[in-house]
Amino acid sequence: DGVDDAGSVYLSEAGSDDEEDSDDEALLNDLSANDIPVTGFAVASNKRNADFHDLFPAVPEGDYLIEDYGCALQREILIQGRIYISENHICFHANIFGWITDLIIPIYEIISLEKKMTAFVIPNALQITTRAAKYTFASFLARDTVYDVIYNIWRLARPEDESLASLQGEHEDGQVPGGIPGAITDVADGTAAAVPAKKATQCACGKEGGHLSEVAMEAIYPGTPERIYNLMFASGFIKDFMRVDQKLDDIQISDWVPMSPDNPKCLTRNMSYIKPLTGSIGPRQTKCEIKDETLHCDYDDYVTTLTTTRTPDVPSGGVFAVKTRTCVMWASAVSTRVIVTTQVDWTGRSFIKGIIEKSAIEGQKTYHNELDKAMREYIREHQSEFIPAGVDLAVVEEEVQAPTSVTTTPQLEQKPLSEDEARIAREKERNQRGLQWAYDTFEGAYGVAKQSTNGALELVRDAWDQSSSSTILYFIITFLVISNIWTLMIVGRREDIGRRKEIRKMEEREKWVEGIVTTLWDELAAGKLPH
Repeated sequence: DGVDDAGSVYLSEAGSDDEEDSDDEALLNDLSANDIPVTGFAVASNKRNADFHDLFPAVPEGDYLIEDYGCALQREILIQGRIYISENHICFHANIFGWITDLIIPIYEIISLEKKMTAFVIPNALQITTRAAKYTFASFLARDTVYDVIYNIWRLARPEDESLASLQGEHEDGQVPGGIPGAITDVADGTAAAVPAKKATQCACGKEGGHLSEVAMEAIYPGTPERIYNLMFASGFIKDFMRVDQKLDDIQISDWVPMSPDNPKCLTRNMSYIKPLTGSIGPRQTKCEIKDETLHCDYDDYVTTLTTTRTPDVPSGGVFAVKTRTCVMWASAVSTRVIVTTQVDWTGRSFIKGIIEKSAIEGQKTYHNELDKAMREYIREHQSEFIPAGVDLAVVEEEVQAPTSVTTTPQLEQKPLSEDEARIAREKERNQRGLQWAYDTFEGAYGVAKQSTNGALELVRDAWDQSSSSTILYFIITFLVISNIWTLMIVGRREDIGRRKEIRKMEEREKWVEGIVTTLWDELAAGKLPH
């Protein structure tokens, strides 16, 4: 019957309780021989398989989900979603603000499967070609693993096509597909291989003391440096984290481009977004301008990225920038260490320098603490993208959770401020912000006036350079005429003012004489003077 024919099927772990086991057994008993998966791959659990068929009702019920991965479908823009690989179909689903994108590609229609690169140097894309169209999927965290799964299913679906064998990509350095150098996997027996030994690496800035002044995050994650780096900088996860968890608006991200033709692996990109602010004083939101620069990229050793963040709309925003250095390196054969350091760089003076530095450093530590939690949650939900097949998960978790020897500087416990001290501190901070506002206002007005004057002089200079001799002569004549008219107007106004002053003096003199005469006349009339 159907149960006897299922001996070569490897079902994924569906739980240890008796209820789920009985459900699986009942499901297998209800299947016919044609419904039993025969690919030899471990299929997904009942719940994931049911969710898969809810998303794609056109896929037959007997077509079991094998695995799904986060990626982006490349069209006019990158559509972030997930690719679902079943025994007979490659499916893609995305839901971005209610805009749903679904795609179903039958395995037997695929005629070509190729590994591609994003920005010419990032190996995180696949191209699937059918008889009718080409589909490019990017932003994979484990591109080679996805390639191997699709290829092996494709080969089983079309064994008669000998040309498929020539399309299997070569794996450099003898690496097991989807695994790590030296790992031995025995999937058929269901046993996990031991973790191969690999020496931990260290970034150059760690060896030379080049880390920035403050440590924002130091952690170890399962997976290779390439996958962890892609998770942090080139995946749909980080975009969702910024939009949903951090509540950032108007996120604009440019493509990665090489920093120089001599080193195409070192890339740079620009980003901007609107960040909400929670301070009691100041603006409620600000625009952030970010520049990411890959200073060193060697996935077999380490990757270092420098991020520069500017906030021009906040007080003193034009004279400081927050630098963040992210170093990703091997911690063991199956885990990666991430060290993030940060500091504030100044290009000018500010009355609130201490306040800005404290807020910026605390903001970086809070952001990376939340990022660490989100990354660990994502890795737990998508273990197959980070932990190679055949590697014991318990061993990996033991390595990741092992305490690291990090040298920390002991900090003295600060005494809580009294009510009067807190009031004085708030008053001091308010005064500093007021001084900084006045300084920024004066500096801005001076800058506008200087820029306007320079612009006017440039216009006059350009007009002079582009004018002929006759035009210059006309200009001089016009200037002289206007100057003479202006002089006459000024002189006439001055003469008019002088005449008015003389008339006023004469009137005052006449009034004085009239007053004297009137006084004498009154005294004579009163008989006070002798006759």
